[in-house]
Amino acid sequence: MKVFELAPFLALVCGLALSCPVSAGRTIGIFLCPSCGVATPIPDPQTNNSLISNQENWDAVYPDLPVSPGDILIICNNSYCVPYTMNANGTYAGGTRVPQLPPAGGTGSGSGGSGPPSGGLAGRLRCGYVNGVLDHCQYVYEYIA
Repeated sequence: MKVFELAPFLALVCGLALSCPVSAGRTIGIFLCPSCGVATPIPDPQTNNSLISNQENWDAVYPDLPVSPGDILIICNNSYCVPYTMNANGTYAGGTRVPQLPPAGGTGSGSGGSGPPSGGLAGRLRCGYVNGVLDHCQYVYEYIA
């Protein structure tokens, strides 16, 4: 009995299509782009530029772990975040746009007087998932000693 190999057939079909579904990959990271429109499913030009730039930066830093089809880059502007998945042809498709929540807690100001420099606050975006689907992102502050 002859075994029919699907890989060459899928390669031909996907080569002719604009995009082909790929298996789930890694989430590469969360990237802030205040000027991005985070359009979905097709990224707007500014978001697409951000995707390409972040992909190139990742590939330069981690040449043995390049961004591959199925991998996800999350792009956030000041209001929303969208997970973009790399297609088999190297383009990106956006998922569901989720709100970027304001930082937890309030804000304040004041002075602690003089003293040696130490510590501070660092902020970063963290995203939450429900049943494996991006649900929200929030800018959080962490104390650095």
